[in-house]
Order: sequence, then C-alpha cells, then structure tokens
Amino acid sequence: MPKNWVLCAIATLSLVAPGKARAGRDDDRGRPRPGVPCAGLLNFTSEGNTTIASATLVTSGSVTVTTPTSTLTFTNLPAFCRVVGVSRPTSDSNINFEAWLPTTATWNGKFLSNGEGGYVGVIGYAGIALYLQRGYATVSTDTGHVSTNPFWAVGHRERAVDYLYRAKHLTTVAAKELIHAFYGKPASHNYFQSCSNGGRQGWLEIQRYPDDFDGLIVGAPWNFQSHSNAGFVWDAQALSAAGAAIPVAKLNNITAAVQAACDGDDGLVDGIVTNPRRRSTRGRAIRARARRSSPDSRSAPSGSGRGSSPTSQPPVSATAISPT
Repeated sequence: MPKNWVLCAIATLSLVAPGKARAGRDDDRGRPRPGVPCAGLLNFTSEGNTTIASATLVTSGSVTVTTPTSTLTFTNLPAFCRVVGVSRPTSDSNINFEAWLPTTATWNGKFLSNGEGGYVGVIGYAGIALYLQRGYATVSTDTGHVSTNPFWAVGHRERAVDYLYRAKHLTTVAAKELIHAFYGKPASHNYFQSCSNGGRQGWLEIQRYPDDFDGLIVGAPWNFQSHSNAGFVWDAQALSAAGAAIPVAKLNNITAAVQAACDGDDGLVDGIVTNPRRRSTRGRAIRARARRSSPDSRSAPSGSGRGSSPTSQPPVSATAISPT
C-alpha cells in the first residue's frame, strides 16, 4: 500500500456530489410499486450478465461467512435479505458480490456501497455488516478474482479491467436495481465510502460513471499504482539485505523514544503523537534515546553491527518520526 494507506482513518476526505443518480433503470421515475419477497430476487438479472445465486432472509441476528482465507461471524445484525450474485460481462469474468438489504423495519431508505481495499479478491463483509447495522442497503464485491491467487491478472486482461473499474460499476447497478425490486422503490440517496484502493474506485466512479452515486466519500485514493508498485519492489529489495530490517525486539524502544520526544507537543501526554510531522527535526535525539534503551545496543561494542555502526544499524530516526 502507499504511505497514506495507513492513514485512511484520519485522511482528509473529499465529499463529491456528481449529480443526482439514477436508481438503476427506473422506468416509473421512482414511483413506489409493490416489492418482491427476498426469495423472489432469485429471478433477478442485470447489466453485465448478472444473475443471483441465492437470496435468503436472515432473521437470526447473526451470519457466518466464508472467505478464501477465513470464516467470520457477524452478530447484532438486523433482519435482512442476503443476496449472493455474480456478474460475467466477459467469458473470462467472474465477479462475485453480495448485497445486504435490511427489511423495511430498519431500512433508512438509503444505499451505501462499500469499497474494497488492496488488490481485493474477497468481499468486504466487515464493511457491509457495519453499514447494515446503521440501516443502509449495501453491497461489496471481490472485483472478479480470489485473494489466494497472486497471479490472477497475468494473461487475463479482462479480469484486470474488472478489478480496475468494471466490477464496482456492475455491482452498483445491480444493487440499485435489487433495492428497487425488494422495497418497491429506489433508494432516496446512493452513496459510496472508502479509502486506499476503495478511494481509487471512488475516483473512477466519478470519472466514468457519474450517475452511479449522489455522493462519494473518497479517502487516501491509491490512484498512482504504477509508481506505488515500483515502490513495493524497492522496499522488498532494500529490506532483503542482511540487517536492513529493524528487529522486532527494538520496536517497543522506538515507540517509547518517539512518545517521550513528541507526545506532549499537543499539550496532552496520552500515548498518541497527534502531529508526527511537527518534530521531524528531532531524529537524532529519538535515535539516541532508542539506542540507549535497547538492551542489545548497550552490550554491543561500537561498530559491531548491533549498536552504533552507521552501515549496519537501520536509520531509527527515519522510522520513528515517519508520519506513516
């Protein structure tokens, strides 16, 4: 991930309103019509050769889901219609998605799409569970591949296109139409919220499909992936050298040194460095404090490679005061 990926939660967010969105393909201009029961959504089809595999009404208050790498259970959920679908816009596409639609008793009348981080490969269950709890109809997608296959894009251009923008658009269209079918009316507002790769998804939605959403919260967009991926390679090469990585045993010392030097800058000593950029000139002091508190640096002779050698000791100050 790029540097600002870890700052998603505190990143400056952009609220973008590209214009009133169309709620799927609404021939009746949004006038209410009788909704279909959850199980009736099995007959649903949509753009991009989208079909529904299952539509189940969940009333137990919890649901257990299986991902390529784990099994997760979410509790304290309102009753909802769990719709599992797939879009196959090309012969090499297999875009899995789930739409979670709260019953009319708890639906707030709005649609909020989850965004997907990193290279995705898994449905964002945690996000849609949270949005469901807050009353939104919601959706997430694996963007057309599974996370356990690191070579999913090699020789598969259409899968790359699905990941880049097509999957998010098709699942958004499907979700809005499912909402209209289930509730008998479109959502009053259609929103998107995410960061990092999800932020990149948001920007592409704005650029390519401005009618998909009424508003988008876009945080820390990972939109310069070619340079970012080159940075990943650089990091891997740099850290593969002997002694390049900071030993795990020293991390507590580094944390203590940073907090001792910078924690009080905001007037409150609370274990949180609010503005790490402010103290970037105190790297030497932080490095010295971290080394003095490190057990192996006290016992190692100068230049031994375990204490003060500038050629073997990682730059503690750079790590300690990095804003990320």
